[in-house]
Amino acid sequence: MEEHSKFRNRTRGDGSGARGSAAVAVRERSAGDGAKPPSRRGPREAPGATTPSPAEIGGVRIVQDQEGLEALVADLRAAGEFALDTEFIPENRLFPELGLIQVAAPGVEAVIDPLEVKKLDPLLALIPDPGVLKVVHSGKHDFDIFYGLSSVVPKNVFDTQIAAAVIGHGKKVQIALRTLVAGFVGRELSKQEQMSNWLRRPLTPRQVEYAIADVRYLLPLRNKLTERAKALRRLDWLREEMVPLTEEDSYRMPPAEECYRALDSPSLTPSQRGSLRELAAWRERRARASNRPRGWILKDGAVRDLARRQPRNREQLLAPYESVAGRPPKGDPKTIQQIRAVLQKNPDAILRLLGAGARKPVPFTGKGKKERRPAPESLALLLETWLKLRASEHGVAPELLATQEELRAIVAAYPKEAEDARPLKGYRRRILGEDLLLILSGEAVIQVGANGRKSGGQPPIRLARLGRLGRFVLRDSAPKN
Repeated sequence: MEEHSKFRNRTRGDGSGARGSAAVAVRERSAGDGAKPPSRRGPREAPGATTPSPAEIGGVRIVQDQEGLEALVADLRAAGEFALDTEFIPENRLFPELGLIQVAAPGVEAVIDPLEVKKLDPLLALIPDPGVLKVVHSGKHDFDIFYGLSSVVPKNVFDTQIAAAVIGHGKKVQIALRTLVAGFVGRELSKQEQMSNWLRRPLTPRQVEYAIADVRYLLPLRNKLTERAKALRRLDWLREEMVPLTEEDSYRMPPAEECYRALDSPSLTPSQRGSLRELAAWRERRARASNRPRGWILKDGAVRDLARRQPRNREQLLAPYESVAGRPPKGDPKTIQQIRAVLQKNPDAILRLLGAGARKPVPFTGKGKKERRPAPESLALLLETWLKLRASEHGVAPELLATQEELRAIVAAYPKEAEDARPLKGYRRRILGEDLLLILSGEAVIQVGANGRKSGGQPPIRLARLGRLGRFVLRDSAPKN
């Protein structure tokens, strides 16, 4: 599936039902939670679903049984490398529903029907095999699904979207596959089937052609991108950028008891935060077990409100969602109705959760997404100025080196180094991170023009570092990669 359609077709985890980019949720594998998502194989929706499909469509192998899968996997393993992609349906689900798997290698083009092939183990065994290269485009979403199926962690991976960002192709980090194929391979990819229902059977020739086109050009594209990275002396960047795709932490879901952090706030008391933790964990378990979006279980706002109010009986529990003197409660009527229905169905369970959580207070740790202490905006903007300059010097999108959120985290943590901040690691530290720390420490300043004065034309912007005599000395332009 082409990258931009993957992002557009995702459903937010809060159950808003709107299409947007959100991380794929996959099943937690720890024994403590026990929540197991339902099968991703999905229903067969077409009346002709029982009609057998041909072994090939348009020269593309159609794999629908175990014997065919094992033969295909043998071919891929012999090739030592293959392109990989999936088609899936994410709407109205916590976990996406896998509809098709497509692969390509020299002399091999095939699609695997996961609605027919009962055991994908032979293919899944290739994912962690370091002896077989997997070439993907925006492959995190595909590997999320495979991890959810069998806890397989990829090894030996090349992502063409990441590689394109490393060589500075385009102004954004997320570059569509059709853009890269057109630019590097000279072929146009169709968009006609990107909104197709991939759970419907039988597959049409147009669906098969659309799906296989997304892997047909990945291997030659990999070669072109690698050549360009080598010419720019950025192969080390490339290797470093692929590492997160091969780490299990990139795919593992947090324990249900940790899901409260995304909803936490410094304004909550420890007892309120305890209630928040218990209620958020209850919602998470139900969402995972039923494969429904979290917001379908209970909206984020309602979880926060209940934790903050800590009602002690049914009347207090339902009070904000009931009409008073004929006046309806504030808020969207459909949302109010949904919340009220959930509370009326589970009043005793929710009251017990809130009470148990209040008796186990949780201190504020600031480890969630939204709870870092505020960073002085002026300092973050100053660092962003230098970020944009360094990105321009290297011809890459600024987001490749750092995001605004990462810059704020660096400022907020200083003089300590922000935990897990990408700009302070690897090649990013060499070309950006060290400068950011020098600016924050006062050991370096950003100067415009010669000695800080305009010198005619476009004034140069440079970093001046404090010298031995207490004077700022202009540093030369970008250091080596």
